[in-house]
Amino acid sequence: MDDMRSKLKHEGWQKNTYLPRGWRLKVWEGVIKGKLERSYQFLTREGKHFTSYKTVKEFMMNSISYTKKDLERINNLQEEKCSEKREKGYKWEENSESVPQGWKRRICEGGKSKTEFILSPTGVQYKSRYVAIQDMIKNNYSINEVEEMKNRMIGFEGWEVSELLPKDWMYKIHWEGFCKDNKWSSNFIYLSKEGKSFESIKSASDFMEASDDYTSRDIENCSTFLAKRNQDTIEMRFNWTDSPTVPDGWKIRKADG
Repeated sequence: MDDMRSKLKHEGWQKNTYLPRGWRLKVWEGVIKGKLERSYQFLTREGKHFTSYKTVKEFMMNSISYTKKDLERINNLQEEKCSEKREKGYKWEENSESVPQGWKRRICEGGKSKTEFILSPTGVQYKSRYVAIQDMIKNNYSINEVEEMKNRMIGFEGWEVSELLPKDWMYKIHWEGFCKDNKWSSNFIYLSKEGKSFESIKSASDFMEASDDYTSRDIENCSTFLAKRNQDTIEMRFNWTDSPTVPDGWKIRKADG
């Protein structure tokens, strides 16, 4: 059996450090309709043949011969092969100032819309820098790496910082303007230093209140941030007009009700 297994390499079957002892992997790769495609075949030491990661995992989970560690290695193998395909299957722009050193980007055009994707040095693809930064914080990237990505978020995705928000927090105006009923509306996203996102000051404040890392001053400053923002947009939010009833430079508006 071992002698026959050693001859499998002549048919494209290979060993892999992620596979259990005695297993072999065979990869087919080709271009179909202009797109890189891959298929995988697995041969177990028991002689069973599988053509997908899904069936491999099901087999392992139903067998007493394999451990959780074996299953984790299969997941790692799948992610590694997916990363290889992503990097090889698309034309990535290198050395773009819009992403940190070592990262890449590409633009996918579909109909009238364009979608940007970025690729980490480890081959992980993200739909935005915002999604990438959350994963970077979760996976304990260095402070410098996180700061580099935050700078690109400010420069290329419209994120901002404010001295009224806690240190290392960011915010973005997701939408701002008049609705169909002619009333002003705005939608903000807040990103904490822990990589958590919030869609309102209230939810952000609730998070701070439940954490020992924030003070009552932090929470108060968040309310001040929102009040200041409302004041800064007051001319846009209401229909103001000049009037002889007020001094020059002043304006009036009529309130409903």
